Amino acid sequence: MKLFGRTLGPELAIVAEIGVNHEGDVEAASRLIRAAAGAGADAVKLQSYTAERLTSATDPARLARVTRFGLSLADHERLFAEAESSGVRLFSTAVTEDWVPSLQ
Repeated sequence: MKLFGRTLGPELAIVAEIGVNHEGDVEAASRLIRAAAGAGADAVKLQSYTAERLTSATDPARLARVTRFGLSLADHERLFAEAESSGVRLFSTAVTEDWVPSLQ
C-alpha cells in the first residue's frame, strides 16, 4: 500500500502532528509546516473544527480558548498551498462534522 508516496511495509511514512500547536496563528502553522518538511516529514496533520460545535457556551473560558486556536477555511487553503510548495502533504482531522466537506 502506498501512502504519501511511500510503499508501506519496506518504508515508513513520517507524519508531523501539528494539531493546534499553532494556537490559531497561521504564520506559526506555516513555520511548523516548513520545519516538518525540512526535518524530512512526508506529511503534516492539523485539527479542523468549529469552536461552537466543539465546546459549550456554558464554559466561556474554554470556548474563547478553543475559538482562538481555530483556523479559518482561508487559513487552511493557505496552509495546503504552503505544504505543497514545501514538498509535504497536509491533511487534517475534522474534529467537528461541518469540516468534513472542506477536507475531502
